[in-house]
Amino acid sequence: MDKFIEAIINADKEAREQVENAKAYHTSIQKEASTNRNEIYDQFMKKEELIIEARKKEMHDALDNQSNDSIQTYESSLISLQSLYEENKDQWVSHIVDRCLHE
Repeated sequence: MDKFIEAIINADKEAREQVENAKAYHTSIQKEASTNRNEIYDQFMKKEELIIEARKKEMHDALDNQSNDSIQTYESSLISLQSLYEENKDQWVSHIVDRCLHE
């Protein structure tokens, strides 16, 4: 009977050690998860910042291209209007003078 009681005590002791080990393991996992959570968050934020910077550059480049296209269109229109003016200015001035004098 003493061996039976001793076996129960030993089994209880082993079970308590396992419970304590499990608690310690659980605590270490929680600490590690907390540490990793910050690292994961930091990695996520870095990736998102890179994506944002890439998108900003993409949008800036598109805006520059659009601006350059608008400038080219403006300059082309300006040259066309100046050419038209130079071709017709004498005729237009004459026409305006004739209308003013004859009316």
